[in-house]
Amino acid sequence: MSLDRKKLKYEAHKNLKATYAKSILLMFIFSLIMNGGYSFGTGFDSRNDVQSSNNTFSAISKIIKEESIKNNVDIDDSSEYRGVLAPLINKITADKSAIVSFINSFKLLYYSHDIKAGMLSLFAATVMFLIYIFIKLVLDIGKIRYFLESRRYRDTKIDRLLFPYRTKRVVHLSLIIFLKNLYQTLWDLTIIGGFIKNYEYMMIPYILAENPSINRKEAFRLSKEMMRGYKWEAFKLDLSLIGWFILSILTFGMSDIFYTDCYRQYIFAEMYMSIRGNKESFSLGNLLCDDYLDVEVSLGEYPQDKYVSFWIRKDFKNDYNKSYSVTHYILFFFTFSFIGWIWEVILNLIMNGSFANRGVMFGPWLPIYGFGAIFILIFLKPFRKKPFYYFIISCILAGILEYSTALYLETFKHMKWWDYSGYFLNIHGRICLEGLIVFGFGGAAVTYFIAPILSYHFSKINPLITRLICFILVLLFGIDMIYSTWHPNTGEGVTSYKDMVELQKVSYFDER
Repeated sequence: MSLDRKKLKYEAHKNLKATYAKSILLMFIFSLIMNGGYSFGTGFDSRNDVQSSNNTFSAISKIIKEESIKNNVDIDDSSEYRGVLAPLINKITADKSAIVSFINSFKLLYYSHDIKAGMLSLFAATVMFLIYIFIKLVLDIGKIRYFLESRRYRDTKIDRLLFPYRTKRVVHLSLIIFLKNLYQTLWDLTIIGGFIKNYEYMMIPYILAENPSINRKEAFRLSKEMMRGYKWEAFKLDLSLIGWFILSILTFGMSDIFYTDCYRQYIFAEMYMSIRGNKESFSLGNLLCDDYLDVEVSLGEYPQDKYVSFWIRKDFKNDYNKSYSVTHYILFFFTFSFIGWIWEVILNLIMNGSFANRGVMFGPWLPIYGFGAIFILIFLKPFRKKPFYYFIISCILAGILEYSTALYLETFKHMKWWDYSGYFLNIHGRICLEGLIVFGFGGAAVTYFIAPILSYHFSKINPLITRLICFILVLLFGIDMIYSTWHPNTGEGVTSYKDMVELQKVSYFDER
């Protein structure tokens, strides 16, 4: 059995060309969720080894280690395990995983007199473990579903990333993927067995993306049948893409972001559909039953969505080019300000192990996030139908705002709250190419995805209640702003902003 690699790549390139803007944006959102953001654009000082804190579990483990030293508690370091079981344990606990975080959190809680430190570390580890199980494990299925659909249905929306949640089988799907990863980890210990099983299990996420009701045994068995005779072909397909890996190194990862990541997704979606074409020969081929994926020519809108979202109904139309009402802009402002506040508070909790009310103001909002979202929605509206230009202009505006803000702070406040020195294409350490790219993608996500959904839900609220909510929020915000002008919010984790930036820069032009 063989795969026509040239044809797979041709189809993948054609599909990506037809859905370029949406596909790139989806992969950006997926990477933000899966990795806490692309490795660039996080605001780390490239000369500082805390850059590894982009791995959240590493950050949690760092806190636990510091607290254990302070409380004289002996904790485990996975890199120091020895003995017959060492390869297994070290493999499972590599990179300060959730398992290590849990074990050390319980030790710190049990042996330490500092109950607060133990509880905080345990809470952080628990939250990240739940995110791993119920979000990260299943979103890969949603990503695959998007690429399977968009290869034929050009109007496929990027909200297909949330496909697993529409099926209402999140626990079922996460369990199967968790077991797949666990089995793969165990097989990796045998080296050769790991190589074989990597390709034998390769179709499991694709099978779940097509039929989320399939049970665990059926998913594993069907993947094994589908890859029988194709493992070596899949390996050669992987090997044929090594040139793109080299290009990624030469372009500092830019080629991955703007082409290769999506290109690979389409290649393997085409590979799945090619193998799936022989489903009559599989004993469980009848379980590959989504006929909508069988079409041979590119079409427009997906003909029927049998998986109704629990948060977006059938009457939702993603009209990203529409004009929003004043009340919706106000609600946008407070929504994004609140999300920014939540993000920074949780990040501070995870990174520093303490709660801090982030920002100069006292309310649960960081206005820079809200103003940034409103700014791009209003002033960049003429470019919404041209996503590429929209992205470029968003990057330019972000650069102007970030550079001028940094210059102001350094000149008048005599502070340097972020430093990109050592980053690729930075200007005086105040801005860099990587951060601007993140802002550009973030602006696109707000415009083409988040704002239309929020507007849809806001429109369901009674107009009188909407105006009342806006009035109350503006009134409270005004009072907070006046008070904080004379009595700004200060304290540990708030005014020691420089320490926070050394761990992770979460805002690009925040003058707090």
